[in-house]
Amino acid sequence: MSLGRSVPGDAREERARVLPKDMMTAKEASAYLSMDEATVTRMAAERRIPSMEVDGVWVFSKKSIDKWRRQQEQRDVGA
Repeated sequence: MSLGRSVPGDAREERARVLPKDMMTAKEASAYLSMDEATVTRMAAERRIPSMEVDGVWVFSKKSIDKWRRQQEQRDVGA
């Protein structure tokens, strides 16, 4: 029984990486946020969006992204 899902790795990495169900790749996060993948990756590198770098790959928690979005909306409304 698998507790997560595989994440495609690069050619040098033969072992499978597994993410918890809540976690998204940069590609999945970009689709979820309706943003360009390069923008999401740049925001992660700049620490402007909740993320973690695991084995050189950015990953995003859906729960943290949802909280971040609510905070952004509240900030925008209060401005």
